[in-house]
Amino acid sequence: YCDLPFSELNWNKEVKNHFFLKPDAHVDINIFYERIHPMDREMTRAAIQHSIDNRAPYNIVYRTTHPEDPSRIKSIRAMGWTDYN
Repeated sequence: YCDLPFSELNWNKEVKNHFFLKPDAHVDINIFYERIHPMDREMTRAAIQHSIDNRAPYNIVYRTTHPEDPSRIKSIRAMGWTDYN
């Protein structure tokens, strides 16, 4: 579990589209994980936690699913790092 403040994630409309969200949707960490394919959630959580714990970059591929139609799937490659201010 990560104790960083994830009450709001700042995504542009293109990223929201990848997660089947409306452009004006509020996004938090729970919505992020809810939209990830169930088979990819734990792997994604582990990659993010590893980045936070080790201040290391991540490079993962996961799928997102539409909440009303699970057959609608998008693949995403996410690369990044945890930034500490």
